[in-house]
Amino acid sequence: MSKPRRKISFRNLYIIGLMLLAAVIILPVWFAYITNIENYSLKLSVEAAEYTGEPIKPKVKLQKGPIVLEEGFDYTLKYKDNEEVGKATIEIEGKSTYHGSRDTEFKIVKAHQEIEGKTKIVANIADDISMNQEADTNLSYKSSDESVLKVDEKGNVEPLAAGEATVEVMAEGDDCYRPAEKEVTVEITETEVQKTIRNTLEWAREKAADDSYTYGRGQCPVCHGGKHVYDCIAFLTASYWHGGQVPMMERWCWNHNHTSKIRQAMINSDVWQSVGNPRAEDLQPGDVLFYYRAGRGRNGSGWFHVEIYNGEGQVVGAHTFGGKSCISVEPFNNYFLSYSDVYRYVGDGEEEEEAQE
Repeated sequence: MSKPRRKISFRNLYIIGLMLLAAVIILPVWFAYITNIENYSLKLSVEAAEYTGEPIKPKVKLQKGPIVLEEGFDYTLKYKDNEEVGKATIEIEGKSTYHGSRDTEFKIVKAHQEIEGKTKIVANIADDISMNQEADTNLSYKSSDESVLKVDEKGNVEPLAAGEATVEVMAEGDDCYRPAEKEVTVEITETEVQKTIRNTLEWAREKAADDSYTYGRGQCPVCHGGKHVYDCIAFLTASYWHGGQVPMMERWCWNHNHTSKIRQAMINSDVWQSVGNPRAEDLQPGDVLFYYRAGRGRNGSGWFHVEIYNGEGQVVGAHTFGGKSCISVEPFNNYFLSYSDVYRYVGDGEEEEEAQE
């Protein structure tokens, strides 16, 4: 015997009708809501990026619950003002199933910069020295001890004495980069030969600055009772003896041995080297300049004067000119127009042998 069919009541039909009506109304609203990118939370990979000189494009993440939208498939990005320091904008536009648009901002801030280069430089006082530092902006330099070295605006070092100084290297800040600082230790070394020449010139310059020291032909302090008087030979040898304790320089003057004799002694010495007759720009401080006279009246020809090259086109020595007798530092053209032979103090060579070992 079959069961009778159950009739759907009016009440049930009413409920089903309400559900269908709700579905018709709510589902489109829900779909519109879920496909609008404005309703998704937004997160950037960086909120503030450092300037690079290139366009900066942070990643964008749009998410709602477990749903994460995909760039290029669900939305597109358009960047504006994203290269220079300041505020940059990202325009986000829905794509395909997704619709709506929105904007967001991020910052581009000044970049840190590093000053590239060595932190310690060791060089000889005679070397051409450059700081060789690099940065994104202009550099400036400041020496902690200008008695040891000076630095110009291009980073070229002028060594003045053996020692150590710290050079502060500063990179300036600008619209794109922050300022930066760095310290570089610079050690200036000198050989014993260089030390001897430096001390010799310091002694000679000191006497040249003292008005009590004068020129006297054929005279030295020994010959003249200890007074402050030198001829050109006596002043040369006294400078190298008092300044550097150079052998064979204890006592010379015109009375003891004239110019040609001291020149011959240098020729026969291992600590002096002939450099011929170089151009003025090839002279080095401490070089001994000999002058030759080719037959002038009753004086005849011969080696008649000697001075020390002081550097920068100057000589220091004992001489007479313009009716004035003195010990002084003078330009070449104040007295002699052309030197004839040059000798350079080179020491005994032990330092060079030690360096090779």
